[in-house]
Amino acid sequence: MVDLNGLVTLAAALVDSLNPAPFGVLIFLFAYLSARTKSGFSMLMHGLTFILAVFLAYLSAGVLLLEGITRISALSSWSYRIAATVFLFGGLFEIKDYFWNEKGWSPKLSPRDNERIKMYAQRVAQRYSSSFWLGIFVTFFEIVYAGAVYVCALMVLSLSKNPSDNVLWLIRYNLIFILPLLVILYTSARGTSTERLEAFRQRNRGLMRLITGVALVLLSIRILFMA
Repeated sequence: MVDLNGLVTLAAALVDSLNPAPFGVLIFLFAYLSARTKSGFSMLMHGLTFILAVFLAYLSAGVLLLEGITRISALSSWSYRIAATVFLFGGLFEIKDYFWNEKGWSPKLSPRDNERIKMYAQRVAQRYSSSFWLGIFVTFFEIVYAGAVYVCALMVLSLSKNPSDNVLWLIRYNLIFILPLLVILYTSARGTSTERLEAFRQRNRGLMRLITGVALVLLSIRILFMA
């Protein structure tokens, strides 16, 4: 029997994978490395190391968060309703940003945190471990500032009738999450300039936030009806 909650989680993964934050860091990393080295192999390995770190960190965080959500929900179903209501309003804020050009408060990285990430990226040299830690560092900020879709997906997954399959669904989720990063890595390796990649990211950032907002609203409504 098909697990509907699992399929909903994978649909959320497609939306979550469109988050522009990891895109921006990976593009910035390539731009910096292209100025430091002419080795295509070195850039490829740095990119793969960064993506592997994002995958492992996001998956590990998902396992821990899912366990915490399951424990909290066992105490009271109201915890789901309260969280879903918060995320519902978060989704509406994302939609608002698309139509009103981010006027007022918006959940996003502060300029200071953006600069901190870029500063760390500039320390990446020939050591692949630096790219790995950069991936973990970026994932932390991704979850703190833009992890609403992930948390909502985990809440839906925690309501699954087959909890033993949850880790497998999480692995699938995170494989989907890193797919756009692999596409960026591939296009960069094929010679697409980082300027074109960044222009594409900037041009579609508003649309990505709109899709994220709609997904948050739909996921929150599903949680409210299931809790």
